[in-house]
Amino acid sequence: MFIAALVLSALGFVLLVVTITTPSEIWTWLLIITVVAGLVCFLIAESSARRQRGRAHPSELGDSTQAQHGDAR
Repeated sequence: MFIAALVLSALGFVLLVVTITTPSEIWTWLLIITVVAGLVCFLIAESSARRQRGRAHPSELGDSTQAQHGDAR
C-alpha cells in the first residue's frame, strides 16, 4: 500500500503541473481524486503497520516480564 501511495503522489505531482498549465477542469478533478486515493492508501498502510507493531509489542513485553519474574519464584 505504501508503494501505491508513493506512485499516486508522483502522479499527483504530474497532474498538478498539468492542472496549472492547462485551463481544463478535468485535470483538477483527476488531481483531487488522485490525492484522496493516495491519502487513503497511506492511511491504510499506516494503520496496518500500527496493528502489526501493537501485536508484536505486548508479546515481547510478556516474554521479558516472565523471564524476570521466573527467577524470583
